[in-house]
Amino acid sequence: MNASSRSLRAAVCLLTALLLPGLSAGAQFLPGDIIQSEQINAEQRQQIAAVVDAAMMDLINGDAKAMSEARKKMLNHLGNPSGTVAFQDAYSELVSAKMDRAVNHDSTLVRMNAMIVLSRMTDDGEGDDEGSMKQIALGVEDSNVAVQRWAFEAMRSRVATWNRREQAGNGPANLDAKLGKVIERVNDKLNQDTPPNPIVVDKALMALLEVNTPEARSTLVGHLNSRVALHAEDADLSYAGEQGVIERLASSLALERPFDQDSATGLNRAAFRYARLIVDQAKAGAIGNNNKENAMSMLNQCLASMGQVAAGARVNDPAGQDGANGAIQNEQWDALDRLLADWAVILRSAPFGIANDGLAVQAE
Repeated sequence: MNASSRSLRAAVCLLTALLLPGLSAGAQFLPGDIIQSEQINAEQRQQIAAVVDAAMMDLINGDAKAMSEARKKMLNHLGNPSGTVAFQDAYSELVSAKMDRAVNHDSTLVRMNAMIVLSRMTDDGEGDDEGSMKQIALGVEDSNVAVQRWAFEAMRSRVATWNRREQAGNGPANLDAKLGKVIERVNDKLNQDTPPNPIVVDKALMALLEVNTPEARSTLVGHLNSRVALHAEDADLSYAGEQGVIERLASSLALERPFDQDSATGLNRAAFRYARLIVDQAKAGAIGNNNKENAMSMLNQCLASMGQVAAGARVNDPAGQDGANGAIQNEQWDALDRLLADWAVILRSAPFGIANDGLAVQAE
């Protein structure tokens, strides 16, 4: 097992341990009239503050059980389906005001739980949530990959809230600037000299997908293409960073009208290059047993995604596409070589028009 696999496995184990359900016995909950209030008055704000203060004290100073209970209580309040926008914003604002100690705590458990809570928050009131976004940014730069992962999930969730409110006609001020800052933070992380752990990459790319602007999509497919080189250097590097977002973006593109041809071209170029690389590495016996199942799953996903995107572009699949999964399971590399050769013809033609060297694994 290589260092990347060990790091990934350790992070997953930590995530599992931290997300064990907390007990709610004795937890202090707010009355429904506050949660459902359309306007939070001073008295209600004081009641919310008392509950937040108690929960944050347990989150920062409590033992593992108290910490779990505090996290669960805050998530229940933030995720209450009866909660109004006014309540969610007031609760989030008061949590954020107390969150600095948690996000800067010496304990990884505390910092992790802080990011989980931040992933459900809305903003800091007055339509300006830069305070808690700065706290999330600290998680992005944390030394622990599980904390980083939840920080990007918090960022993705915040973008989803902004976009949902924008569609409802009450979006935050300066939304474009906020979204641009998210793109910048993702780029800073993914462009650093030492590539992030794949489970961090996954959430970072999902944040770009949630932004869902032309700039974000262009940035996303750019990162997908640039990361082919990392997998070419290390055949045992997990595809956890790319597979999920390829699947989701392909599904979206296939159904969208008007069709986003630029994103479709960029995604299919990346998917083809990953597929070509994996087949070449498999034929050479370069993929270790620890990563083989993951790599074959990625290969299958890339071929399936190319088919979805091509269908959205009104382009027919190659003749061997239906048998791709069977060919992967049976390690029929010659059949997959032929399938990829047919895909290359399609991708070089309209409406994709990708140059031949652009389909190369080592393409610039």
